[in-house]
Amino acid sequence: MKISLTQLRPELYLGLAQLAAQEGWEFDPTQPFNPDLSLVAVDGDRVVGFIAAWHDGHPYGWIDGFIVDREYRGTEAAMLLATTMRALLLSRGCNAIRLTVANPRLAGVLGKFGFITKENYVVMEWRNDGTNDDGPSSSR
Repeated sequence: MKISLTQLRPELYLGLAQLAAQEGWEFDPTQPFNPDLSLVAVDGDRVVGFIAAWHDGHPYGWIDGFIVDREYRGTEAAMLLATTMRALLLSRGCNAIRLTVANPRLAGVLGKFGFITKENYVVMEWRNDGTNDDGPSSSR
């Protein structure tokens, strides 16, 4: 097993989409990813992890997506992705890195990288496509 990192590029979309589907995660290649802050972990030609972040000049950056293949959890894949992204964001002047975590297990893993729970967040979503319980005009 030799894991390496590369920037997200179109020829990796299929492998990332397969990993995302396997893990119950959505990957939409039409989303605007910053190639400088979108890293893919590969083992040979197999996509085994992904991390994406954004930074818009504020003193903090956001990790927007972080996924590792179940078979590669506990290997250097997650560590390599997290520490490399941290270094990239720090090099851009970030004093803090933020992310929203829905998976308690991931929160525990991220604690190993020095992340702490800052506040309790509730992630909410509203969609204008009729998929809300009360339909597209819901304003609860």
